[in-house]
Amino acid sequence: MTDNKTSPFAESLLSSAPIQKKMQAAEKELKKIQSQQQKQQKKTEKNEVVQAQIAMVGKPFWWMMRL
Repeated sequence: MTDNKTSPFAESLLSSAPIQKKMQAAEKELKKIQSQQQKQQKKTEKNEVVQAQIAMVGKPFWWMMRL
């Protein structure tokens, strides 16, 4: 054990530990939450662009579509 090599026994114990499974589940949850936040941010940016366009024109978009 002086050459810093892990034994197969220790490696299998570490990979099957409940902490390892919890960490993997936490990583998946984090990725899921981050993707949801990115989607929400994209939606808000899109809404801001639409609101800015409406403000520039001065009339609601649906009114312009009816003309």
